[in-house]
Amino acid sequence: MKKEISLKKQILIILISFSIFIAISVGLISMINSYLTKLDIIEHNQKQNLYQIESEIDKFLVKIYQISFYIKNNYSENSNLLKNIVDTNSNISSILVLNKDGIIEDFYATTNLNIYKGFDYSRQEYFKGMKKNNDYWSNVFLSTVNEEATISYSFKLKDKVVVLMVQLKEISDFISRFRNQDNTHMVKVYDNSGTIILNPNNPDLVLQRVNEKSQKVFTKLIDALNPYEFTIFYSKIFQQEEYGTYTTIEKTGWKVIVRESYELILKSLNSIILGMIFSMITFIMVAIFLSLKISKRIFRPLDDLQQTTASIANGNYNIDIRKSYYSEFNILLNSFNKMKIEIDKREDSLEASLSSFKSLFNSTMEVIVIHDKGICIDANNVAIKFLKLNNKSELIGKDLLEFIDDNYKDLLVKNYKQNTLPYEFDIIVKGIKHTCLGQGKFIKLNGKKVKLSTIIDITELKAKDKLLFQQSKMASMGEMIGNIAHQWRQPLSIISTCASGIKFEKEFNEISDERLYESLDLIVENTQYLSKTIDDFRNFFNPEKVSSELMDMASSLKFEYVITVTGVVEERYSKNSNIPTGNIEVFADSLEIVNKSAVLPFEISDEVNLSENMRLTYRYLDIRRPRMLNNIIKRNKMLFAMREFLNNKEFLDIDTPILTKSTPEGARDFLVPSRTNEGKFFALPQSPQLFKQILMIGGVEKYYQVAKCFRDEDLRADRQLEFTQLDIEMSFITENEFMDTMEALAKKVTKDVTGTEIAYDFDKITYQFAMDKYGSDKPDTRFGMMIEDLSELARNCEFKAFKDTVEAGGYLRGIKAEGVAEKFSRKVIDELTEFAKIYGAKGLAYMKVEGGEVKSPIAKFLTAEEINEIVAKFDAKDGDILFFVADKAKVVYDTLGAIRNKLGKELKLYDENEFKFLWVVDFPLLEWSEEENRYKAQHHPFTAIKAEDVDLLETAPEKVRTVSYDMVLNGYEIGGGSLRIHQETVQEKIFTLLGMSQEEAREKFGFFLEAFKYGAPPHGGMAYGVDRFLMVLLGEGSIRDVIPFPKTNKGQCLMTEAPSYVEESQLEELKLKSTAEKKSNQ
Repeated sequence: MKKEISLKKQILIILISFSIFIAISVGLISMINSYLTKLDIIEHNQKQNLYQIESEIDKFLVKIYQISFYIKNNYSENSNLLKNIVDTNSNISSILVLNKDGIIEDFYATTNLNIYKGFDYSRQEYFKGMKKNNDYWSNVFLSTVNEEATISYSFKLKDKVVVLMVQLKEISDFISRFRNQDNTHMVKVYDNSGTIILNPNNPDLVLQRVNEKSQKVFTKLIDALNPYEFTIFYSKIFQQEEYGTYTTIEKTGWKVIVRESYELILKSLNSIILGMIFSMITFIMVAIFLSLKISKRIFRPLDDLQQTTASIANGNYNIDIRKSYYSEFNILLNSFNKMKIEIDKREDSLEASLSSFKSLFNSTMEVIVIHDKGICIDANNVAIKFLKLNNKSELIGKDLLEFIDDNYKDLLVKNYKQNTLPYEFDIIVKGIKHTCLGQGKFIKLNGKKVKLSTIIDITELKAKDKLLFQQSKMASMGEMIGNIAHQWRQPLSIISTCASGIKFEKEFNEISDERLYESLDLIVENTQYLSKTIDDFRNFFNPEKVSSELMDMASSLKFEYVITVTGVVEERYSKNSNIPTGNIEVFADSLEIVNKSAVLPFEISDEVNLSENMRLTYRYLDIRRPRMLNNIIKRNKMLFAMREFLNNKEFLDIDTPILTKSTPEGARDFLVPSRTNEGKFFALPQSPQLFKQILMIGGVEKYYQVAKCFRDEDLRADRQLEFTQLDIEMSFITENEFMDTMEALAKKVTKDVTGTEIAYDFDKITYQFAMDKYGSDKPDTRFGMMIEDLSELARNCEFKAFKDTVEAGGYLRGIKAEGVAEKFSRKVIDELTEFAKIYGAKGLAYMKVEGGEVKSPIAKFLTAEEINEIVAKFDAKDGDILFFVADKAKVVYDTLGAIRNKLGKELKLYDENEFKFLWVVDFPLLEWSEEENRYKAQHHPFTAIKAEDVDLLETAPEKVRTVSYDMVLNGYEIGGGSLRIHQETVQEKIFTLLGMSQEEAREKFGFFLEAFKYGAPPHGGMAYGVDRFLMVLLGEGSIRDVIPFPKTNKGQCLMTEAPSYVEESQLEELKLKSTAEKKSNQ
């Protein structure tokens, strides 16, 4: 139990803590802000200094370049040019002219210690650096001219090399002006190798050519950061942390550093920080004082309130509640006053409710027991009476299993652990067995989870069931006797007629032997028939034939029990054509219960309306329903018919891999990690497309496969994550030849599955016609209601909503519903408008033709001539209603196509039992993807292009059509295919058109393109969606009704609870790690 704490102390601590927190936070933020501001100022100053130094060095370098240009243009041997330049330029200490081999041909120096013509300087850096460059700045070196640390600039002069020995005194003097607070020099310059060029703080380091490439100034600043980025680094020379930045002189590669002591920066902030600390302490002291004062005033009414509530808690509802200084507390106190009155009332009500509950608990006809894992906690009076006990104390604390028949104890123990539906078991009371129906549910009682079980004694009901069974048999017997009487009338009549005839003919001596024998045979035959029915009747009541034990066992049978019956099968006298076995009956010799069934979660019947989740959770029970079982049988017939047809046409059934390469150009792939190839993945096939084309290249002329395919896409009524596809491919085939073969296949499948003969040739329309007239590339042609184009009319009208849309490149199109205008109230039209918006439409315009007039909200925006033109375009008659959509082409097609299908179904414009097949051909090669903002392949990137459109690939690829064909049935695409590209160059061009680089194409499809190099025959193919085809043939509303074990709309299998989490060890074995959070309920 948690320790109680004082609210006063808690509030006081919160107030003081909050005040301290605010003071410290503000102080720290101010300190940090001061620190950052100081750094900003330093950074600004250092950057400005660097800009100046960089500019000065650039000017200096320009002077050197100008001297080099002057020498290039004016130099000649034996002239005083070199001397004049050195004497007049303090930046140049000497000039050397070397021949192509590095030998001095000419020179001039202010000091001539160790230099003569003919010296070999070919090994000097300033000469070697010219081998690959037209000019060259050297790093610092010890000059042989004046034996000082020097930098040189070399450049080519025809076949010679001129070397200028450069003095940096001018630059040194300039950077010496920049000093820090401690009077140290701010700037230092390094050459490209990290050697110090200029260091006003210690010029000896320049003479010593000290290299600091390995120092922090390089490792933490120059090599780690970009120019003008700041950091803190350690200076070995000054033995302290420094703060600074650098820049690079582009022409020479020199590094110019500006720095300042970081310790001095911090010291300059000391006074500011001390002031802030003092302010913080002052603020905290004041805050604590004010917190104490405020809390004391607030807590006084709280103390009063505490006393009041304590009195109420003790049942003293007559206490006077004093008013407070604060209005908020007065509101609270008034609420307490009302609460006091309500509590008083509710106490009375609770006592009455408790009394009622106890009365109900004990007056119910059911036995009610509350227990914890079988140990009784409480029970009603009915339980005490049923168990023949004297009082509750004899039952409470007792194990309920003591009353249970041994055969059912394991079942009870199992059911203690879960909520249960009704189930049967036997209870032994004083040696007498009672058959009971029990049910249990967990409840919370006094904070503890216990089980509430209800029990009904159904012993009498079972006896009545047995009696009803006997009565049912007697009723059946009565029915059978009636049938026997009916059956006997005819043979008795025949016997009577024959006997009377013989007697009559005998009296007149006219009977012949032949006639006598014939009559006697008839009498004997019918007598035997009567004897047989008597035997059957006797067998029905023969107690030896059906034992009482067998009868008892039969009466115990329940729904979905699995049994084995041994006996004699005989023809039933009273036939029942409503059941499959209505013509026979079995006279049982023995009965065995193979397996019992628990209480069913739903009735096994087509008449029961079940949720889809329930059906998929108990799919094994759902399959028992006649309709589902029939669908599975029909599925088998469909696959058999497909295989039979293709085998007779000499197609080869060939398997292709399930684990293959990911080539994401359609839906998302399902990826499978490879354990043996770390970091690599297989993909489950979206279709066997590439493999079947490779089979054609391999010499297989006719291929088919009933293939499992997988696509990670959003689900709907006619789409699943995994589905079955009939894949077909043929070589050396024309478009029409292939379509004729597929048409024959579809007709055979339809006949074998449904019994319907398709006697007509399939219509064929182009993709563009389908979109223009039906708004869909899979139109339902069982009814008309074609779309009409009004774009030209809109272009010339004054109604802006129409006109602006068309001028912006959109369409205005519409459809007509004949003779149903009166069915479309404003409410219905508004609902249809909302439906249109699902497909992106901004609205839905309409016109009704009623009583010779056009009624429409948009009529006022159109002229009479324009309205008449619209009516004429649709040939609209009285009672018709027109609907219009103005928008981008895709929105217009999608919206009107959906409205057409909706109205066709709701207005019952077609026969639901009709099968209307259709070919849609000439699909465009490309379609625009709004999501990816690029063109994508309409079918797939392997579809052959129509010969007349090949030239458009370069100029207008969006207009290119393909040799493609989709088979449509009743508004569903049940199959699709095309002739294929069979030339490598064309295939590569298509990949390029889809935005794929040559490298990407080779990465994804290299194996496929490689196969083309070895001679690919012309070929084509198609794939049927087996599940969707069957769904349409059987008239089912969902593809899940024709798949034995489908997934839900969320891609889950409710029966197996897939997908599921896997063990971490499994992921580790695959070198994978999941970033998803596990949910406890999954």
